[in-house]
Amino acid sequence: QEQSLLNIQGVVQRYVDRPLLLDGYKFDLRLYVVVTSFDPLIAYLNPDGLVRLATEKYCVSADNLGHRTMHLTNYSVNKHSETYVKNLDTLGADTANQHEEEEEEEEQFD
Repeated sequence: QEQSLLNIQGVVQRYVDRPLLLDGYKFDLRLYVVVTSFDPLIAYLNPDGLVRLATEKYCVSADNLGHRTMHLTNYSVNKHSETYVKNLDTLGADTANQHEEEEEEEEQFD
């Protein structure tokens, strides 16, 4: 049975009920790293990371578990929020738009 579990693909995640907050909002960081060697450790960090924010301030309550824009940072969820603000930073706009498009493609497979 243990061998058959090794062949199953999936994602394991755990809900963090006391997350770090940025000005009261949940956030996540998407960083791209390539590790080419472990001994010695050689890793390359892409300078185009991404910060994603929820659009509703976080509050711990069983009553708001359905507030997706409070608990999730996905662009595909928060772009529909009335408080969503599109990134207009011209220096990072191309990269941000590319990430938004990638996330929309990922959403199609969820």
